[in-house]
Amino acid sequence: MLSSCRYSLSRRFAAFSAYLQRGQLAPPALLQTSQQLQLICDGVKYGVTVRQTGTRSFELSCNGDHVECSVRALSDGGHLVLLQVRPLAVY
Repeated sequence: MLSSCRYSLSRRFAAFSAYLQRGQLAPPALLQTSQQLQLICDGVKYGVTVRQTGTRSFELSCNGDHVECSVRALSDGGHLVLLQVRPLAVY
């Protein structure tokens, strides 16, 4: 979930940068830093909002609760997610 959001948001940023390098005004959709997701766990569907707050940091919101985390790529293709000071390897 986080890796797909990170990829999507980084693609938007790259497209935004390309517009700026050409001296053009980017479409407003490229400035969006949040994404709505649906997470299904044990047959229950949750609406999750992922908002990028920094280069590698994100805020996850679900049912009024917020959690800060940071994500960085690992050399083996996975991601290291630091969730409330607890590291988790995600593949």
